[in-house]
Amino acid sequence: MRVKSLEEYSYAAWLPAVWLCLIGMADAASSTDLDASAGARLLFFMALNWLETVLLAVWLMLWYRITERKPLEGSLFPLMVLCSTPELVAPALAQLPVGLGNLLQFVLMAYGMAVSVRALMIATRQKLASAIIAVLSFLPVALLLVSGATAVASQMGWIHDEPPTSAPTAEEIGL
Repeated sequence: MRVKSLEEYSYAAWLPAVWLCLIGMADAASSTDLDASAGARLLFFMALNWLETVLLAVWLMLWYRITERKPLEGSLFPLMVLCSTPELVAPALAQLPVGLGNLLQFVLMAYGMAVSVRALMIATRQKLASAIIAVLSFLPVALLLVSGATAVASQMGWIHDEPPTSAPTAEEIGL
């Protein structure tokens, strides 16, 4: 992975936008948990990826402004979009058996975090510990975002809770 200084990541606004939408399409294609139309899944995952990436970029910009007592030169948004690129293999992982697919999805998530930490460290010229803390400090926000997205999907009727299974009663087995 070749990472440049932050100033090198100034692209035309449409490039990161298209790339982020492509990543959202890959996430929608890999989703097996949502009982929604293809269009609704696309819209849901594109909106979720946009919200997550914008929040992460703003979070990190504020983090460095507070901890370093000076603003960063340039935007972290294009860099964070590029750091999301490993998610493009998600549709392939969705085709694997559940246990293996979940394991590789976890590995992909850890790899994505490592890519983000390394890219942040090099692009901002910060220490490794500072980049790790900055990325890990976003995890509670990411969990709230996922929780909110799950609540919205459930409210839309896209997630169906399985009724709890219980042992048959004595009457059901004829006793």
